Amino acid sequence: MNFKLSIFTATLLSCNVFAEDAILCDSCTSYEAARNQAEKYAPELECHNSGGGDPSFGPSMTCGSTAKRITLVSSLSGATYSFDVYHENVEPWSVVVSTKSVSADAEYVFRELAKFHRTLTSSIREAEKEDISYSSPSLYSAQTESNCPTGTALDTLADPNKLEQLMTKMELQISTNYMSHNNRANVNPRAYASGYAGGYKGFSYSVTHEASRQVPTYVETFDFSERPNTGVKDRLVFRVGTFGTDENNIKSLTFDLIPDASRVGGYTLSGLQGKNGTLKVDNACIREKLDELAQQQAVTLTVTPVGGGGGVPSLGTPGETLTNPTKTTCKIYDYRSSGMLIASLLECE
Repeated sequence: MNFKLSIFTATLLSCNVFAEDAILCDSCTSYEAARNQAEKYAPELECHNSGGGDPSFGPSMTCGSTAKRITLVSSLSGATYSFDVYHENVEPWSVVVSTKSVSADAEYVFRELAKFHRTLTSSIREAEKEDISYSSPSLYSAQTESNCPTGTALDTLADPNKLEQLMTKMELQISTNYMSHNNRANVNPRAYASGYAGGYKGFSYSVTHEASRQVPTYVETFDFSERPNTGVKDRLVFRVGTFGTDENNIKSLTFDLIPDASRVGGYTLSGLQGKNGTLKVDNACIREKLDELAQQQAVTLTVTPVGGGGGVPSLGTPGETLTNPTKTTCKIYDYRSSGMLIASLLECE
C-alpha cells in the first residue's frame, strides 16, 4: 500500500533524456575493486559453428560477445568507474575489461547521487531511533480479562489515527535529519523503487541498486506483541521514496509498507494477510483487538463461510455459515483498515 504524505511542486524534467545510467556499488572502494566487480557483468558468451551443426563444439566453432558498457559508482565515495566488458573471440574466450572515460558532468552528478543515497539512508536510521508519542488514545480499550498488550504493531496498523501519526513522525524526522546534512539541491536528486535519479544541464542521470542491495527502508520496531515469545520483535517496514522538493529543499516522501518484511502479532504481515493461505490463529488478543475495532467501525470486517475439512458444504444464504453434516464448518474473517487488508483469519467449528 502506498502512502503519500504531502504534495509539493517538483522540478519537472520531462523534456530530458537519460544521458547515462550507472550501478551503485558497495564494494567499489578502488579502481581494482570496481574492475573486478565489472567483470561480473560480462555479457553471455555466444558461439556458432560456421560449418553448421552443434554450435557448442567443432573445428569451425567461433565464440565472442558484444561489448557491454558498465558504469559503477562507489556508494561510499561517489567515485565513478566505467568499463566496456566483453569476451575475447579466441579460446579460452577470456573476459576483457576495458577502461572507458566518463564526462566531468556525469562524474559530478553520480557523486551527488551517491551522497544523496548516504544522506537519505543516514536520515532514516536516525529517524528510527526517535520514539513516537501518540497524541490520541488507542481505539482498543484493553478492558478485558486477557490483559492484552497495547502499543503493538497491530494497534498501529489497525488504528488509522496511530498509523497517520507514525507516518507523520517518519516524514518529519527524516526530512529534518536530511536538512541537517546541508545537501546540494542543484541536481534535484530523487529516490525511486530501484535507485536514484537526478538532472543537470538539461540531461538526466540515474543510478540503480545492485541486485543484492535493499532499497532504502524505514523500520519501526515494537517492544510489545500479542505473541511475545516468537523470538523476533514485531515491526512495520516501509520502502522510502521521494517525489519532489519544496522551496525550503525539504523532500516530500512516500512510504510503501512491505508485508513480507513486516511482522504483526508475531506473524509476518503477508502471512497474516493470507499470502500463503488463510491462517488459523488461536491467539485471543489478536482476535479480540480486531473484533473490538470492527465494532467501533475502525476496521471493516467481512465474514465468508467456507466448507472445512476438504468437503463440499451445502449451499446457504449469504452471510450464513454453510454446513455439512460430515465435515467441519469454517469461516474466513477479513479485517480491513482504509481498504488495506490487515488480517485474514480462519475459524472452524
